[in-house]
Amino acid sequence: MNHTLLAFAAVMLAAGSSLAQDQEKELAALFATADRDKSGFLERDEFAGSQEQFEAIDTNADRKLTKAELAKSELVRRIFATMRRDDAAPRARVDSDALLARRLAALKRFDANQDGRVTRAEWRGEEAAFRELDVDGNGTLDAADRNAVRKRLADEPVEAALPEFKSALEGVEELLRRLDDDKDGQLTRAEAREHRVGPAFDWADRNRDDRLDPQELQRLVGEVARLVETRDRGSGRVQAYRVPFATWDKDGNGRIEVAEWQGPAYLFPRIDQDRDAALTEREVLRYARSVEGRSFAERFDLNDDGRVTQEEFGGPPDAFRRFDRNGDGVVTGADR
Repeated sequence: MNHTLLAFAAVMLAAGSSLAQDQEKELAALFATADRDKSGFLERDEFAGSQEQFEAIDTNADRKLTKAELAKSELVRRIFATMRRDDAAPRARVDSDALLARRLAALKRFDANQDGRVTRAEWRGEEAAFRELDVDGNGTLDAADRNAVRKRLADEPVEAALPEFKSALEGVEELLRRLDDDKDGQLTRAEAREHRVGPAFDWADRNRDDRLDPQELQRLVGEVARLVETRDRGSGRVQAYRVPFATWDKDGNGRIEVAEWQGPAYLFPRIDQDRDAALTEREVLRYARSVEGRSFAERFDLNDDGRVTQEEFGGPPDAFRRFDRNGDGVVTGADR
Protein backbone atom coordinates (compact mmCIF):
# COMPACT_ATOMS: atom_id res chain seq x y z
CA MET A 1 0.00 0.00 0.00
CA ASN A 2 1.32 3.46 -0.81
CA HIS A 3 2.10 6.17 1.72
CA THR A 4 -0.95 8.33 1.01
CA LEU A 5 -3.43 5.48 1.39
CA LEU A 6 -1.66 4.27 4.52
CA ALA A 7 -2.06 7.66 6.11
CA PHE A 8 -5.77 7.87 5.37
CA ALA A 9 -6.27 4.21 6.31
CA ALA A 10 -4.74 4.82 9.73
CA VAL A 11 -7.17 7.65 10.41
CA MET A 12 -10.21 5.85 9.05
CA LEU A 13 -9.40 2.61 10.84
CA ALA A 14 -9.22 4.41 14.14
CA ALA A 15 -12.52 6.12 13.45
CA GLY A 16 -14.48 3.10 12.18
CA SER A 17 -16.68 3.17 9.10
CA SER A 18 -16.92 6.97 9.13
CA LEU A 19 -14.78 9.73 10.52
CA ALA A 20 -15.37 10.72 14.13
CA GLN A 21 -15.25 14.40 15.02
CA ASP A 22 -12.03 14.05 16.97
CA GLN A 23 -10.35 12.65 13.83
CA GLU A 24 -11.21 15.55 11.55
CA LYS A 25 -8.19 17.64 12.56
CA GLU A 26 -5.81 14.75 12.01
CA LEU A 27 -7.37 14.01 8.61
CA ALA A 28 -7.07 17.67 7.67
CA ALA A 29 -3.39 17.66 8.60
CA LEU A 30 -2.70 14.54 6.53
CA PHE A 31 -4.63 15.94 3.60
CA ALA A 32 -2.75 19.26 3.82
CA THR A 33 0.58 17.43 3.69
CA ALA A 34 -0.37 15.58 0.51
CA ASP A 35 -1.99 18.68 -1.04
CA ARG A 36 1.29 20.31 -2.03
CA ASP A 37 -0.24 23.16 -4.06
CA LYS A 38 -2.83 23.88 -1.33
CA SER A 39 -5.70 23.67 -3.80
CA GLY A 40 -7.98 21.78 -1.42
CA PHE A 41 -7.87 18.72 -3.68
CA LEU A 42 -5.46 15.88 -4.35
CA GLU A 43 -4.58 15.90 -8.02
CA ARG A 44 -3.03 12.90 -9.78
CA ASP A 45 0.58 13.92 -9.20
CA GLU A 46 -0.13 14.44 -5.49
CA PHE A 47 -1.65 10.98 -5.05
CA ALA A 48 0.92 8.22 -4.52
CA GLY A 49 -1.32 5.35 -5.63
CA SER A 50 -1.94 3.87 -9.06
CA GLN A 51 -4.06 5.39 -11.82
CA GLU A 52 -6.71 2.70 -11.28
CA GLN A 53 -6.90 3.51 -7.57
CA PHE A 54 -7.14 7.22 -8.31
CA GLU A 55 -10.01 6.69 -10.75
CA ALA A 56 -11.83 4.38 -8.35
CA ILE A 57 -11.81 7.05 -5.63
CA ASP A 58 -12.58 9.93 -8.02
CA THR A 59 -16.31 9.13 -8.24
CA ASN A 60 -17.29 12.31 -10.08
CA ALA A 61 -14.43 11.92 -12.58
CA ASP A 62 -13.22 15.50 -12.13
CA ARG A 63 -9.60 14.32 -11.85
CA LYS A 64 -9.18 15.49 -8.27
CA LEU A 65 -9.84 13.86 -4.93
CA THR A 66 -11.62 15.42 -1.97
CA LYS A 67 -11.46 14.30 1.62
CA ALA A 68 -15.08 13.19 1.34
CA GLU A 69 -14.31 10.98 -1.68
CA LEU A 70 -11.47 9.31 0.17
CA ALA A 71 -13.65 8.73 3.22
CA LYS A 72 -16.46 7.17 1.16
CA SER A 73 -14.31 5.17 -1.25
CA GLU A 74 -15.13 1.45 -1.48
CA LEU A 75 -11.48 0.86 -2.34
CA VAL A 76 -10.33 2.47 0.90
CA ARG A 77 -12.97 0.56 2.86
CA ARG A 78 -11.67 -2.73 1.47
CA ILE A 79 -8.16 -1.74 2.46
CA PHE A 80 -9.39 -1.08 6.00
CA ALA A 81 -11.04 -4.49 6.07
CA THR A 82 -7.74 -6.11 5.13
CA MET A 83 -5.93 -4.15 7.82
CA ARG A 84 -8.46 -5.29 10.41
CA ARG A 85 -8.03 -8.88 9.32
CA ASP A 86 -4.26 -8.61 9.63
CA ASP A 87 -4.50 -6.87 13.00
CA ALA A 88 -4.08 -10.08 14.99
CA ALA A 89 -2.51 -10.52 18.40
CA PRO A 90 1.16 -11.58 18.34
CA ARG A 91 1.91 -15.26 18.71
CA ALA A 92 2.51 -16.50 22.20
CA ARG A 93 6.13 -17.11 23.10
CA VAL A 94 7.10 -20.74 22.53
CA ASP A 95 9.22 -22.39 25.21
CA SER A 96 12.47 -23.67 23.67
CA ASP A 97 12.08 -27.14 25.17
CA ALA A 98 8.49 -27.38 23.95
CA LEU A 99 9.68 -26.43 20.47
CA LEU A 100 12.47 -29.00 20.69
CA ALA A 101 9.96 -31.68 21.72
CA ARG A 102 7.73 -30.90 18.74
CA ARG A 103 10.68 -31.11 16.36
CA LEU A 104 11.74 -34.44 17.81
CA ALA A 105 8.20 -35.74 17.46
CA ALA A 106 8.23 -34.88 13.76
CA LEU A 107 11.36 -36.82 12.77
CA LYS A 108 9.60 -39.79 11.14
CA ARG A 109 10.17 -38.38 7.67
CA PHE A 110 13.96 -38.73 8.17
CA ASP A 111 13.78 -42.29 9.52
CA ALA A 112 14.41 -44.06 6.22
CA ASN A 113 14.46 -47.60 7.61
CA GLN A 114 11.63 -46.91 10.08
CA ASP A 115 13.55 -48.27 13.07
CA GLY A 116 12.56 -45.40 15.34
CA ARG A 117 16.04 -43.84 15.19
CA VAL A 118 17.49 -41.13 12.95
CA THR A 119 21.20 -41.41 12.34
CA ARG A 120 23.49 -38.81 10.82
CA ALA A 121 23.43 -40.81 7.59
CA GLU A 122 19.63 -40.48 7.43
CA TRP A 123 19.56 -36.83 8.52
CA ARG A 124 19.04 -34.36 5.63
CA GLY A 125 19.18 -31.13 7.60
CA GLU A 126 21.94 -28.90 8.94
CA GLU A 127 24.57 -30.36 11.26
CA ALA A 128 23.87 -27.66 13.84
CA ALA A 129 20.20 -28.68 13.93
CA PHE A 130 21.16 -32.34 14.43
CA ARG A 131 23.38 -31.45 17.36
CA GLU A 132 20.59 -29.42 18.95
CA LEU A 133 18.12 -32.31 18.63
CA ASP A 134 20.64 -34.89 19.86
CA VAL A 135 19.95 -34.06 23.50
CA ASP A 136 21.93 -36.94 24.98
CA GLY A 137 24.81 -36.49 22.51
CA ASN A 138 24.99 -40.12 21.39
CA GLY A 139 24.92 -39.35 17.66
CA THR A 140 21.38 -40.67 17.16
CA LEU A 141 17.95 -39.02 17.39
CA ASP A 142 15.69 -41.45 19.18
CA ALA A 143 13.27 -42.02 22.06
CA ALA A 144 16.00 -41.23 24.59
CA ASP A 145 16.19 -37.67 23.27
CA ARG A 146 12.42 -37.31 23.38
CA ASN A 147 12.26 -38.65 26.93
CA ALA A 148 15.02 -36.29 28.06
CA VAL A 149 13.11 -33.29 26.72
CA ARG A 150 9.85 -34.51 28.28
CA LYS A 151 11.57 -34.77 31.60
CA ARG A 152 12.81 -31.20 31.29
CA LEU A 153 9.31 -30.08 30.47
CA ALA A 154 8.15 -31.55 33.80
CA ASP A 155 5.12 -33.33 32.36
CA GLU A 156 4.02 -30.43 30.15
CA PRO A 157 1.95 -31.85 27.27
CA VAL A 158 3.77 -32.03 23.93
CA GLU A 159 1.88 -30.65 20.94
CA ALA A 160 0.99 -33.24 18.36
CA ALA A 161 3.09 -33.24 15.21
CA LEU A 162 1.60 -32.06 11.94
CA PRO A 163 1.81 -34.94 9.46
CA GLU A 164 3.25 -34.40 6.01
CA PHE A 165 0.77 -33.58 3.24
CA LYS A 166 1.33 -34.28 -0.45
CA SER A 167 -0.72 -31.26 -1.50
CA ALA A 168 -2.57 -28.28 -0.03
CA LEU A 169 -5.98 -28.73 1.59
CA GLU A 170 -9.26 -27.38 0.28
CA GLY A 171 -10.57 -24.10 1.66
CA VAL A 172 -12.38 -24.02 5.01
CA GLU A 173 -15.84 -23.62 3.50
CA GLU A 174 -15.27 -26.57 1.15
CA LEU A 175 -14.03 -28.75 4.02
CA LEU A 176 -17.11 -27.95 6.06
CA ARG A 177 -19.41 -28.50 3.08
CA ARG A 178 -17.98 -31.94 2.44
CA LEU A 179 -17.34 -33.21 5.95
CA ASP A 180 -19.65 -31.40 8.40
CA ASP A 181 -22.45 -33.99 8.45
CA ASP A 182 -24.45 -32.40 11.28
CA LYS A 183 -24.02 -28.89 9.79
CA ASP A 184 -22.96 -27.30 13.09
CA GLY A 185 -20.09 -25.36 11.51
CA GLN A 186 -17.37 -27.56 13.06
CA LEU A 187 -15.71 -30.90 12.38
CA THR A 188 -15.73 -33.71 14.92
CA ARG A 189 -13.04 -36.35 15.00
CA ALA A 190 -15.46 -38.84 13.45
CA GLU A 191 -16.36 -36.46 10.61
CA ALA A 192 -12.70 -35.82 9.80
CA ARG A 193 -11.48 -39.40 10.21
CA GLU A 194 -11.74 -40.56 6.58
CA HIS A 195 -10.35 -37.32 5.16
CA ARG A 196 -6.78 -36.03 5.00
CA VAL A 197 -7.68 -33.75 7.91
CA GLY A 198 -8.01 -36.80 10.15
CA PRO A 199 -4.30 -37.45 10.89
CA ALA A 200 -3.81 -33.73 11.61
CA PHE A 201 -6.79 -33.46 13.95
CA ASP A 202 -4.78 -33.40 17.19
CA TRP A 203 -2.41 -30.77 15.83
CA ALA A 204 -5.27 -28.56 14.69
CA ASP A 205 -7.43 -28.92 17.82
CA ARG A 206 -5.84 -26.06 19.74
CA ASN A 207 -8.43 -25.81 22.53
CA ARG A 208 -8.67 -29.61 22.98
CA ASP A 209 -12.47 -29.66 22.71
CA ASP A 210 -12.39 -32.54 20.19
CA ARG A 211 -13.81 -30.32 17.47
CA LEU A 212 -12.24 -28.18 14.77
CA ASP A 213 -13.90 -24.78 14.42
CA PRO A 214 -13.40 -22.53 11.36
CA GLN A 215 -10.48 -20.67 12.99
CA GLU A 216 -8.66 -23.93 13.75
CA LEU A 217 -9.35 -25.19 10.24
CA GLN A 218 -8.06 -21.93 8.74
CA ARG A 219 -4.84 -22.27 10.72
CA LEU A 220 -4.45 -25.86 9.47
CA VAL A 221 -5.18 -24.95 5.83
CA GLY A 222 -2.68 -22.09 5.95
CA GLU A 223 0.11 -24.08 7.59
CA VAL A 224 -0.28 -27.03 5.22
CA ALA A 225 -0.20 -24.70 2.18
CA ARG A 226 2.93 -22.98 3.50
CA LEU A 227 4.75 -26.25 4.21
CA VAL A 228 3.79 -27.83 0.89
CA GLU A 229 5.01 -24.79 -1.05
CA THR A 230 8.28 -24.65 0.92
CA ARG A 231 8.91 -28.36 0.40
CA ASP A 232 8.06 -28.35 -3.30
CA ARG A 233 10.13 -25.25 -3.95
CA GLY A 234 13.17 -27.02 -2.53
CA SER A 235 12.54 -30.08 -4.70
CA GLY A 236 11.87 -28.12 -7.88
CA ARG A 237 8.28 -29.44 -8.10
CA VAL A 238 6.53 -26.37 -6.74
CA GLN A 239 2.84 -25.93 -7.53
CA ALA A 240 0.73 -22.86 -6.93
CA TYR A 241 -2.18 -22.97 -4.50
CA ARG A 242 -5.33 -23.74 -6.48
CA VAL A 243 -7.95 -21.01 -6.14
CA PRO A 244 -11.47 -22.12 -7.22
CA PHE A 245 -12.30 -18.64 -8.44
CA ALA A 246 -15.88 -19.19 -9.60
CA THR A 247 -16.80 -21.01 -6.39
CA TRP A 248 -15.40 -18.36 -4.04
CA ASP A 249 -16.65 -15.39 -6.06
CA LYS A 250 -20.12 -15.75 -4.55
CA ASP A 251 -21.55 -12.48 -5.83
CA GLY A 252 -20.25 -13.15 -9.33
CA ASN A 253 -18.64 -9.72 -9.71
CA GLY A 254 -15.37 -11.12 -11.04
CA ARG A 255 -13.48 -10.37 -7.81
CA ILE A 256 -12.76 -12.37 -4.67
CA GLU A 257 -13.13 -9.92 -1.81
CA VAL A 258 -11.44 -10.39 1.57
CA ALA A 259 -14.67 -11.76 3.07
CA GLU A 260 -14.96 -14.33 0.24
CA TRP A 261 -11.38 -15.63 0.50
CA GLN A 262 -11.17 -19.15 1.97
CA GLY A 263 -7.52 -19.97 1.40
CA PRO A 264 -4.43 -19.41 3.58
CA ALA A 265 -4.48 -15.92 5.07
CA TYR A 266 -0.83 -15.23 4.20
CA LEU A 267 -1.50 -15.87 0.51
CA PHE A 268 -4.16 -13.20 -0.13
CA PRO A 269 -1.80 -10.17 0.00
CA ARG A 270 0.73 -12.09 -2.08
CA ILE A 271 -1.79 -12.54 -4.91
CA ASP A 272 -3.32 -9.07 -4.46
CA GLN A 273 -0.64 -7.35 -6.48
CA ASP A 274 -2.41 -4.00 -6.86
CA ARG A 275 -3.25 -3.91 -3.14
CA ASP A 276 -6.94 -3.14 -3.63
CA ALA A 277 -8.07 -5.87 -1.18
CA ALA A 278 -9.73 -7.93 -3.92
CA LEU A 279 -8.44 -10.58 -6.33
CA THR A 280 -9.19 -10.80 -10.04
CA GLU A 281 -8.82 -13.91 -12.18
CA ARG A 282 -5.85 -12.23 -13.86
CA GLU A 283 -4.10 -11.74 -10.51
CA VAL A 284 -4.72 -15.38 -9.62
CA LEU A 285 -3.35 -16.49 -13.00
CA ARG A 286 -0.32 -14.21 -12.60
CA TYR A 287 0.36 -15.67 -9.14
CA ALA A 288 0.09 -19.28 -10.38
CA ARG A 289 2.41 -18.69 -13.31
CA SER A 290 4.92 -16.76 -11.22
CA VAL A 291 5.15 -19.75 -8.87
CA GLU A 292 5.25 -22.55 -11.44
CA GLY A 293 6.98 -20.91 -14.42
CA ARG A 294 10.68 -21.41 -14.92
CA SER A 295 11.47 -18.97 -17.71
CA PHE A 296 10.47 -15.32 -17.90
CA ALA A 297 7.86 -16.09 -20.56
CA GLU A 298 6.38 -19.01 -18.59
CA ARG A 299 5.98 -16.76 -15.58
CA PHE A 300 4.60 -13.59 -17.19
CA ASP A 301 3.26 -14.25 -20.71
CA LEU A 302 -0.32 -14.62 -19.51
CA ASN A 303 -1.90 -14.89 -22.97
CA ASP A 304 0.90 -17.08 -24.41
CA ASP A 305 1.46 -14.84 -27.43
CA GLY A 306 5.25 -14.88 -27.05
CA ARG A 307 5.32 -11.28 -25.79
CA VAL A 308 5.30 -9.97 -22.21
CA THR A 309 3.82 -6.52 -21.79
CA GLN A 310 4.21 -4.21 -18.80
CA GLU A 311 0.59 -4.97 -17.86
CA GLU A 312 1.23 -8.73 -17.89
CA PHE A 313 4.45 -8.29 -15.92
CA GLY A 314 2.60 -6.35 -13.22
CA GLY A 315 5.77 -5.26 -11.44
CA PRO A 316 7.56 -1.91 -11.19
CA PRO A 317 8.25 -0.20 -14.55
CA ASP A 318 11.96 0.07 -13.73
CA ALA A 319 12.19 -3.70 -13.31
CA PHE A 320 10.33 -4.26 -16.59
CA ARG A 321 12.73 -1.95 -18.43
CA ARG A 322 15.67 -4.06 -17.23
CA PHE A 323 14.18 -7.04 -19.08
CA ASP A 324 13.09 -4.98 -22.11
CA ARG A 325 16.65 -4.54 -23.33
CA ASN A 326 15.79 -3.18 -26.79
CA GLY A 327 13.28 -0.71 -25.35
CA ASP A 328 10.36 -1.63 -27.62
CA GLY A 329 7.84 -1.89 -24.76
CA VAL A 330 7.56 -5.69 -24.76
CA VAL A 331 9.84 -8.51 -23.67
CA THR A 332 10.40 -11.19 -26.32
CA GLY A 333 13.17 -13.52 -27.38
CA ALA A 334 14.87 -10.52 -28.98
CA ASP A 335 15.67 -9.16 -25.51
CA ARG A 336 17.80 -12.13 -24.47
